[in-house]
Amino acid sequence: MPALKVFISSTYLDLKDYRQVAIEVANRYTCAPLAMEFFMAQPEEPTKVCDKEIRQCDIFIGIYAHRYGFVPEGQKKSITQQEYELAKALGKDCLCFIVQKGFPWSPDFIEFDRHKVLKDFLATVQKEMTVAYFTTTADFDGKVSASLGKLLLEKSSTGNQQQASSNKLLIPLAPTPFIAHPYPLPPHFTGREAEKALLSNWLHNAPEPMLVLEAIGGMGKTALSWVWLQQEVLAKNAELDGVLWWSFYDEPFEAFAQSLFFYLTSKEVRVERGALSDRLSLLHSILYNNRFLLILDGFERALRGYSGMRAMYIQEPPSTSSPSTSSGDGERRLREPVHPQAGQFLKRLATGKCKTLLTTRLFPAALEEVAGVRHQRLAGLSPSDSVRLFRSEGLIGSRAEMERAAGVYGNHPLMLKLLSTALRRKRAKDIAAAFKLNLIDQAEPQKILATSFNLLSKDEQQVATTVAVFRSSFGFEAVQALFSDMPSDRLWEFLQGLQQLGFLFYDESQQQFDFHPILRSFLYDQLTTRNEAHQRAVVYFQALPAPEKVVTLADLAPVIERYHHLIGADKFDEACDLYYDRLYAPVYFQLANYNLEIELLRALFPEGEDHPPRLQEEAAQAWTLNSLANSYALSGQPAQAVPVFLRSIFPDDEKNDKKGVAISLGNVANMAQIYIGQLSASAGHLRKSITLCQEIKEEFYEAIGHQEWGQVLAYKGRWQFRPQAKHTATNESSTAESELTRAFKLNEKENHIQCLSVISVHRALALLLQARLSFLQHGTKENTGQLAVQALQQAGEALAYAEKDAETDYPTPRDFVRAYWLLGEALLQCVAANASPQKPKLEIHFYDEPFQQITETRRLQKDHALHAAERCLSEALRRCRSVNLVEMEPNLLLAWARLERQKAKGKGQKASGEEKELNQVEEYVKEAWEVAERAGYRLVLADIHLFCADVGLEVGADGRPPLQILGLSIAQHLQKAKEYALDVSEYSHLYRSQDPHFYNGIPEAAMLKRGMTQQERIDNGYWVAYQIAEALEERVKSNLRTKKLD
Repeated sequence: MPALKVFISSTYLDLKDYRQVAIEVANRYTCAPLAMEFFMAQPEEPTKVCDKEIRQCDIFIGIYAHRYGFVPEGQKKSITQQEYELAKALGKDCLCFIVQKGFPWSPDFIEFDRHKVLKDFLATVQKEMTVAYFTTTADFDGKVSASLGKLLLEKSSTGNQQQASSNKLLIPLAPTPFIAHPYPLPPHFTGREAEKALLSNWLHNAPEPMLVLEAIGGMGKTALSWVWLQQEVLAKNAELDGVLWWSFYDEPFEAFAQSLFFYLTSKEVRVERGALSDRLSLLHSILYNNRFLLILDGFERALRGYSGMRAMYIQEPPSTSSPSTSSGDGERRLREPVHPQAGQFLKRLATGKCKTLLTTRLFPAALEEVAGVRHQRLAGLSPSDSVRLFRSEGLIGSRAEMERAAGVYGNHPLMLKLLSTALRRKRAKDIAAAFKLNLIDQAEPQKILATSFNLLSKDEQQVATTVAVFRSSFGFEAVQALFSDMPSDRLWEFLQGLQQLGFLFYDESQQQFDFHPILRSFLYDQLTTRNEAHQRAVVYFQALPAPEKVVTLADLAPVIERYHHLIGADKFDEACDLYYDRLYAPVYFQLANYNLEIELLRALFPEGEDHPPRLQEEAAQAWTLNSLANSYALSGQPAQAVPVFLRSIFPDDEKNDKKGVAISLGNVANMAQIYIGQLSASAGHLRKSITLCQEIKEEFYEAIGHQEWGQVLAYKGRWQFRPQAKHTATNESSTAESELTRAFKLNEKENHIQCLSVISVHRALALLLQARLSFLQHGTKENTGQLAVQALQQAGEALAYAEKDAETDYPTPRDFVRAYWLLGEALLQCVAANASPQKPKLEIHFYDEPFQQITETRRLQKDHALHAAERCLSEALRRCRSVNLVEMEPNLLLAWARLERQKAKGKGQKASGEEKELNQVEEYVKEAWEVAERAGYRLVLADIHLFCADVGLEVGADGRPPLQILGLSIAQHLQKAKEYALDVSEYSHLYRSQDPHFYNGIPEAAMLKRGMTQQERIDNGYWVAYQIAEALEERVKSNLRTKKLD
């Protein structure tokens, strides 16, 4: 498809440098610039030539300053004006730029005699178009690049194949700079000369391939990087093999990899995400040997702390210190990449000739202690820049006085702006006088917030504090709802005044106001009429129409704001009802945003979680506690979830609500107690839940009880009756398959599709556990392979049911994550057993972020099983991390370790060649262990230690020295695995009802009350893991006997 044509219109002599910039920007986007510079000599009149070119163009760029331009003889309008009017009449996409009023301009290029006609023309342009105002060529570069890039992206999304630019069109080929997401430079960017010099020195002289520029939001990381790129790199034609500017806002890591691949190779080949590691290796080999510059802006969006849908609700603390200076496991988790291979790729970028500038609010955990990485914190303006800011604000004083004043406030741009505002309003523009009058508080510099606020008029204070009730950006219409009695013109003047004083930001392109987080917090604290303001906001958000279909969290933003304002107005019962009716299902099930649910539900506990939620009805209190506990469990806090679950049962038990009690008993068992090794307590709760459901004929929750009891039995190895297990809680004949079959029939009868997916997950897991134990106990691959193939088919069923549920109701990300995980695990088990599906017709579908469209389909082939496994595990871990589904994360990381181990074995590498792969295996194992240990997931900890012991035995089988992973020997790993496999249930872990007969007929309760023996803890715990550990111990002993014989 031919490139889009961009016509560049302006007067020439006065704007030739700006025209050249426009031409270069068009070339960057591989557009074809149409400009008078290229017209050559032609027999036609200029007006006819321009007419012809404009009719052929796709986009029109108009650049206007202080010259009206040439007017042909016999005509009244200049060619410049005629070009604009023709483009408008033809319906061309027009981008117009006018020089900023007051910007210095050579008198030689100002047509004073045509001022009136030029003014009228520009007034027409401003009336008909959204105009951007420019100053220097660098400023113009940023604005025309941002405008053209935005327009091209809009055109590409329209689906009009005649005009839209394809992916190939938007990506130039190296060495042409690739500006993927142009940045609209703020109008008042100040200085940063020292920082620009630092970046230039790093680019040209420093040995480190990577520089991480870290700072809290609002410090100007992006603006600094953009200006440096435009002024010091592109304008000066730095000798580079290519330049890429990429913003991670709303662009996932896969999209970055795909675009970078095309830019470097010019191959229009889609990056196969299942084989992404191979593509990334190729990319690194190119970057390693060539001098590219990569600028990766906003990388925090690729990290857990700012990923996905939570980012818009993050409010940073009012601190100028680095967010990465705090310590602890929780803080480090926020700095881990969402995509499992992003961390490894970052480490690779820290080597070779390529230079990478990474801007971020959080320092990526993957880069800690990595050689080749320079870490630079952007804490504030330099003293000289602070002086420039003061002088631009009209303050007077010596450089030393200004630097001293700025130092009091840590050179923080926001604080300096507020100080300038306060001094101007006090009519104390002299810095020295301000010190004498103690207007600059050296003891408590943070008081500048109060000082600036107190200098506002009463009306300004009222507007500023009232609009602070909005948690995110807001439009003028929303402000009007809070001030219905105030004339719109007057209200607008107050908002504009607050913006000029530095209290508000205003994005003219989006027509949205916003606060710096520090100011939002401070102003909200000053609001004395909170209840009234929140109630008015409730009315406003209540009137907004609900979306026809919820796809992303943005669709719920008005409802979340309404909920927030109900809480602020102390209307907790109304807030709870709103949450249940409008937010619970999409937030918990569909979007799986567990952190957001915790945040929202915690608001119903104003006295703290040690007290009941402030709700009138006990049923609502029980439901709120249960829902909060569910999200705690899924987000990696099962131990914290258990007591909350148990508290949620009391209100229902007191009023004999058997259904409510049954639901909560089932939840505490299957959401928390199973995974932390309290299997007998879990079994007791599930049995009681099933009994209660049968009493009241509640089949839906009875089926859930059976399916989760089936999962417990699978971990216990009770796929079928084990006569040798004499120390189980009961001799009844329930098996995993019998319970899962019972659950399947009940759900199939009522067409509960989502539950059928969960049952298939449990069946796949049970088959994988059997396969692993079978191979170790019998040493043959035949039976193991058959079980692995069956597990693969059940995992495929789980995915198919999840897809059907998404079509008929809404997608449940947790079900997709579990299905992809078990597909990956089953494929790995098939490879290990040299097995392939008897009917290789299974198709695995992958979806866009909201599960609305299939983006990729994998058809299973034996030779590509590892690639398919990698693709499944990559998808599962990425989605798991994007919603903070910590429950699944250690299992997925352990699966990645298995994948890396299997890939190394497939390559047939021995001692030295295998060392690199073993290091990568250990990295995944260590990360899995850290997550599991932190959360207390005893079952997966047992699996981790079994895997480490197994790898150690495989390496030792080649005659090499014993391998220690995580610093432990094989024997120590096996001992740890057996310890974690034990049932750790105690009688105190059961719900304590006031009814003394509550647990009659529940054998686990009786066993726990008298105390468990060691053998009972083995048989009622993770029995499969314990048996695998003993089988591996036998292998260790056998190896020792063989060595003695040798």
